[in-house]
Amino acid sequence: MSSHGPYCAGIAGGTGSGKTTLARRLRDLLGADSVTVIEADWYYRDLSHISAQERHLVNFDHPDALDTDLMAAHLRELRAGRAVRVHNYDFTTHCRTDSVFELLPRPLIIVEGILVLACPALAALLDLKVYIDEQPDVRRARRMLRDCRERGRTPEMSALQYERDVLPMHARFVESGKKNADLILSSSADTDRLLGVLRKALIRPLVTPQDEASS
Repeated sequence: MSSHGPYCAGIAGGTGSGKTTLARRLRDLLGADSVTVIEADWYYRDLSHISAQERHLVNFDHPDALDTDLMAAHLRELRAGRAVRVHNYDFTTHCRTDSVFELLPRPLIIVEGILVLACPALAALLDLKVYIDEQPDVRRARRMLRDCRERGRTPEMSALQYERDVLPMHARFVESGKKNADLILSSSADTDRLLGVLRKALIRPLVTPQDEASS
């Protein structure tokens, strides 16, 4: 990507690999006034047009479940210096809600999601591509805990979805994005050790020409 405008970093990896945690920690580290985080979970397609029973049969780990075109369009708008409005998503009903929040263009934009590096339209907009290659058993445990705590699912429902949808979609789509990564974290345990490296890579666009001249 061009050096003009915000610097965009993408963080991908399997479900439960720590993508959201890393993105939010980077935002805290660099300052909320300097960083905008885009979470792919906000871009699941609205399923209000089908029954509740049919919604539970949807494969939410397939790329078709996400509106990646809208996500890429929002990223382009932010890169151009324009704010975007995003609908909240209710994971218990699998529908977009009427409530909307605004994302502001800031010097650093971090995009995180399982398919960020596997989607050409998104990957083409990134200056830095990061993949978290967490251990499968760790990812599975985290996914099931999140499903039950935050998304209204029973352990049985979560386990079924993991075997039916998550594993095959990871092998087919998510894992292939790793080859596009500039930086691969061996596990989420490496996050703290590598935050300094990521900070150095991401902070450079926030340095003004005057700062560089004085360094």
